[in-house]
Amino acid sequence: MIKFLKRKPHHIRFGNWGEKKAREFFKKKGCHILFNNFRCKEGEIDFICINGKILYFVEVKTRTDNKYSRPIDGLSYEQINRIKRASKKYLREIEATNCQYKYQLVEIVKKKWDISELRISNF
Repeated sequence: MIKFLKRKPHHIRFGNWGEKKAREFFKKKGCHILFNNFRCKEGEIDFICINGKILYFVEVKTRTDNKYSRPIDGLSYEQINRIKRASKKYLREIEATNCQYKYQLVEIVKKKWDISELRISNF
């Protein structure tokens, strides 16, 4: 039986594009990507990277414009809590509960064919 590949919806492809651009940015800053799309029952983390001795748990929010709201407005308290629970699970899995880590939000606004704005903030 032949399976036809179903094309992913636009919002999924757009989010994947933003995550790819964020990973490229972190790599240029000297980070090593450890895990993409870490998922567990506690939650999901877009990617996990390390730079020196600091581990970064990164959430990416991508928008086509910020006329009405910034990408950060799409990050709810519930999502922050799920990311933090997932990060604790990851730390337990790698047996690194005493390491230094930070939570980073990458806000990407796309205009035409590339990024018009990229912001990084802690949460």
